[in-house]
Amino acid sequence: MEEHNSGLSKYTSTKLPWVLRYVEAHDDKTTALKRELMFKKQKRKYFEWLFDQPSNILKK
Repeated sequence: MEEHNSGLSKYTSTKLPWVLRYVEAHDDKTTALKRELMFKKQKRKYFEWLFDQPSNILKK
């Protein structure tokens, strides 16, 4: 998050500031990376719904 908000990343520097709104746990890196790939295919409406779900560690 610090790198994104400091403007060091050319892909994210135009959309400042970044705020962490969702975190979920995975048992291993492979599962987490598969989930990340799935996220990259989703629309904004899905994320708005996801932020309020019980799987969001930040909501606990």
